[in-house]
Amino acid sequence: MKKKNIIIVIVLLVFLFLSLGLIYLNNIFLPKVLKEKIIAGLEDYFQQDVQIQRLRYNLFKGLVIQDLSIYDKIKDTQHITLELKEICLNPLILPFSKNRVIIPLIRIDSPKIYLRYQKDKTLNLLPLFTKKPSQKSRWMVLVAKIRIQAGRIQFSDENILPPYKKELVDLDMGIDFGFKKEARFLLEAKIPNAHQLPSKINMAGAYDIAGKTLKVQLKSNSMILAEYKPYLENLGWTTSFRKIYGVDIIEQIGYLKDIYLDCTILKDKLNILQAKFEAVNARFNLSGSIQNFKSPNFSLNITSENLKLPDLIGLFPAWGDVLKIQGEMNLNMDIYSSSNKSLNAQGTVQIKDASIITPYLKSPLTEIKTDLLFSQDGLVWKDLTFAYKKEVYLSEGKLISYKQPRLIFHLSSRKTDLDADLKIVGNNIWLNSVEGSVGKNVFKLNGTLDITNKDSPSFNLSFAVSTNPKDIAPLLPGQLENLIKKFQLDGPCNVSGFVSAQSRNYRNWDLNLKIAAPQFSFANYKLQDLFIDLEQENKLLKVKQGLAYAYNGKINFDLIANLEIADPPFNMRFEANNIDLAKLRQDLGPLKEKDISGLLNIKANSQGTLKDLNNLKVQGFLTLKEGRLWELNLFKGLGEFLFLPSFHKVIFKEGYADFQIERKIIYTDNAILKSEEMALFCEGSIDFEGKLNLVLTSEIDPKLILTSQDPRRFTTFLTGNYLLVKVDGTLLKPKYHISSIPQELIKNIKSYFKDKK
Repeated sequence: MKKKNIIIVIVLLVFLFLSLGLIYLNNIFLPKVLKEKIIAGLEDYFQQDVQIQRLRYNLFKGLVIQDLSIYDKIKDTQHITLELKEICLNPLILPFSKNRVIIPLIRIDSPKIYLRYQKDKTLNLLPLFTKKPSQKSRWMVLVAKIRIQAGRIQFSDENILPPYKKELVDLDMGIDFGFKKEARFLLEAKIPNAHQLPSKINMAGAYDIAGKTLKVQLKSNSMILAEYKPYLENLGWTTSFRKIYGVDIIEQIGYLKDIYLDCTILKDKLNILQAKFEAVNARFNLSGSIQNFKSPNFSLNITSENLKLPDLIGLFPAWGDVLKIQGEMNLNMDIYSSSNKSLNAQGTVQIKDASIITPYLKSPLTEIKTDLLFSQDGLVWKDLTFAYKKEVYLSEGKLISYKQPRLIFHLSSRKTDLDADLKIVGNNIWLNSVEGSVGKNVFKLNGTLDITNKDSPSFNLSFAVSTNPKDIAPLLPGQLENLIKKFQLDGPCNVSGFVSAQSRNYRNWDLNLKIAAPQFSFANYKLQDLFIDLEQENKLLKVKQGLAYAYNGKINFDLIANLEIADPPFNMRFEANNIDLAKLRQDLGPLKEKDISGLLNIKANSQGTLKDLNNLKVQGFLTLKEGRLWELNLFKGLGEFLFLPSFHKVIFKEGYADFQIERKIIYTDNAILKSEEMALFCEGSIDFEGKLNLVLTSEIDPKLILTSQDPRRFTTFLTGNYLLVKVDGTLLKPKYHISSIPQELIKNIKSYFKDKK
C-alpha cells in the first residue's frame, strides 16, 4: 500500500513541477526572455524589423510563435513582408552539438507573404535572403522540414500603373531540407480570377544549395490569359495583332489549360526543359530559355501538330463572314529577342489538305498543301498547291511585312499563268501590278480595292485585257454574265480602260472602255474590225462610237442607256451600208444554201429597255440593190402560185422600205421592190415570231404575160396587170390569197411601166 502511495506522490510531484515549469515558461521565460532573443535573432538574420505577438509552449505542438510579422521600418501594407499566424516547432539541443539547435519540423499556419516588384525593379523579399546576418548569435539553427498550410501570397507590381495585383491562396507547401545539399519541396495552391474558375497549381521541385539551382515541375489546370495581360502586352506581339488585324489576341485565345512545366532556374536564367499546354483546342510543346529577368532575353521553341485551322481563323471574328477555312496544320516556331530587345518569331507552318470558302470566289479552294516559312519580316512559300474548279494550281511567293503586307507571287496551272505584286494597307489592297493569262485570255491591271464593306467592295482599276467574252463571262457579276450569254458574244478582243466602283452593282460603276476585235460575232452575226468606245458615268451608259465591218459592208452605231432604272431605257442609232446578202445568208442557218443576194442598206433609230423587247420601238428605212430574193419562202411561194416559172430569175434592181417596230411587230406601209419585168408594193406587218399580215400589190409588164407559153399566164391575164395578194401564215409557211385590184385602187398606184415608156 505504501508503494502505491509513493508512486502517486511522485507522479503528482512530476505533474506539479511540469505545471510550474510550463507556467514559468509561458509567463516568464518565453515572453520576457526568449521572445526578445528570438526577435533579435530574426532581425539580425533578415535585417528587417520583426514583431511577435505571443510566444508559448504546448506539450503537443512544441514551441508556438503566434502572429509573427516581418516588415521594413513601418508595419503597413507598403512595408510589411511576412505575416505568420502561427509557427510550431520542437527545437532540439543535442549534447556535444556545439551551440547547434536542430529543428526536425516547423509547422507554419496561415502565412501571408507580401511579394512586391518594386519601382527599382527588385523584389522586396530578395534582401531577406541576400543580406548576411551580423554574426552576433552564437547559435546555429538547422531545420529539417517545413510544413506550410492555408497560406496566401499577395503579389503587386509597382512598375505598372495602376499597380498590378495578383493573389495565390490555399497554399499548402512542404520543404524537406534533410540536412543534405538539396532542399526538396511540394506545393499546392489556387489563383483566383474574375471567371470564378480558380487556377489550381501543383508544384514539385528541388533547390541545389551548392549550385544555387532551382528545379521545378509544375502542373496547372488552366491559366486565364487576360489576368496576365499587362505582361503579355509588354512582349509586343499582342499589340501588333491589335494594330494589324484589329484583334485583341489575348481575349480571343482566352486561356491555356492542362499546363505542365519542367524547368530549372539558375541565378538570372530560366531553362525550360519541357512545357506543354492546350490552347485553341490544340496541344502545344515548348522548350528554351529566358535570361535576365529585369530585361528578358527569350530563346524559345513552340511546336504543335494537327492544329485545327477553323479554330485559328476563329481568333479573327471579322474574317468569319468572308473566309471559311477547313483543314489542319503543323507548327514549329522559334521565339527570340533581338538586339533591341523586341520579341521576334520565325519558323515553319505545314498545311495539309485544307480548303477555303470566300464570297469573292465562285467555288472553294480545295486540297491546299504547302510549307510556309515565316519570320517577323513576313512569309515565304514554295510548292503551294490547291484545286479550284477541278483545276490544280501551283504557287510560290512571299509576303513582306505584317503591318502593311506586300504580296509578290506567281500562280500557274494548266490554263493559268499569273504574276502579282499587291500591297495591303488597312482595308485597301493596292494592285501594283497584276498580269498573266487564263487560257487564251491575257490581262494586265493595276489599281486599288477597298474591302471595308465586305459585302460590296469598291475598286479603281486600270486594265488591258486580250480576251474572249464567253471565256471571261464566268468571272463577271451574274447580270453581265447573262448578257454575254444572251447575245452570244464571241471572239478575241482587246479591251483597255478604267473602272471605278463603289459597290458590287455594276450600274453604279464609272468606266471607260475601248474594245477592238478583228473577228467578232454577235448573235452569230460575224463582224470584222469591231471598235467600241464605251463610257459609263453617273449611271449613264454611252457607246460614243461603234464601228464594224460585216459582209463587205460597214456598220456604225451609238447608244445611250439610263442604268438608274431597273429595266434601263436606251436610245440607239444604227446604220449599215452595202451589206452583201450573199455573204450574210452564210450565217443564217436555213438560208445558207439559198440563192439570195443583193446589197442592203439600213438606217434606224431605236428606243426601248435592255431587258424587255416588248418595249422596243424603231423608226427606220432600208434600201436594196440588185436583189435576188425569190428563194426566200415569202417570194418563192408567191412566184410559184401566181407568176410564171421564169419569175424566179427576176432581179430587183432597187428596193426601198420605211419600217417601224413596236410591241415585237415590224410594220411597213411603203415597201417597194422594182425590176425590169415587175414592181412589188407592200404594206402590213411581221411579228418577231414570224407571223405574217401583208398585202402585196404587183405591177407586171404586159409584154411578159403575152410572150409567156406557160398555161398559168391566163391567171394573170384574166386578173389584169395589177394583182392584189394578201399574205398570212408564217415566214416559213406563208399563205396567199389573190384577187384583182378594184379600179379605184389602181388609180392610186402610179404605173411603173407607163413611166418607163
